[in-house]
Amino acid sequence: MSFYPPAADSIRNRASEYGKLAIERCSKQWWPCPYPVATNINGTEGGMEYPMIVFCHNGTVPEGLYSVTDHEFGHTSFPMLVGSNERLYAWQDEGFNTFMNYDNWEAQYPGRHNRRGGIADYIEYAQSGARQETIVTPPDRFDPASREYIRRWAYKHPTPADFFRTIEDGVGEDLSWFWRGWFYTSGTIDQARFGSDTRSQIEGPMRPRR
Repeated sequence: MSFYPPAADSIRNRASEYGKLAIERCSKQWWPCPYPVATNINGTEGGMEYPMIVFCHNGTVPEGLYSVTDHEFGHTSFPMLVGSNERLYAWQDEGFNTFMNYDNWEAQYPGRHNRRGGIADYIEYAQSGARQETIVTPPDRFDPASREYIRRWAYKHPTPADFFRTIEDGVGEDLSWFWRGWFYTSGTIDQARFGSDTRSQIEGPMRPRR
């Protein structure tokens, strides 16, 4: 369902459709939506999510409304279903949700600029000098492991270590070098030095407790 004032009809008349698409796509790719209803309300803030109800404000273009609707309903998985602590580990909420939004945007608007997790924006940021994280692992086994993370921790409250452990179980690989380099250090990428010694530079004793 959608609720909005008559003045917003030219944009908001597709709000229910966008909500339906968001829920169906996330349910198919990741985990079935656990709630019986979903309501999209024209709110005054940019976007805010709660179980079964979201508030989305966009009165200019349909693409903007689709994007915010997909994002807010995407929170059904994180943190509504998998209840990680957003105040301590924001990336387990907004980060995972934005990752899911990327695929949904590509399905809706293939080939068009994607501001949520787009490769071009990521590269621009990585080259800006402001970036303080590293990422050096391919995502080829990520989707099945992510689905296992949702299945294993649905209706619970996982910590980062629980996520790390589940992904490692899913891909069958020790990724402590990656968790340390991406989540626990703030080194800046230096492409000139990127080479065979990279792994040894970021490996360390960090490993999620089992």
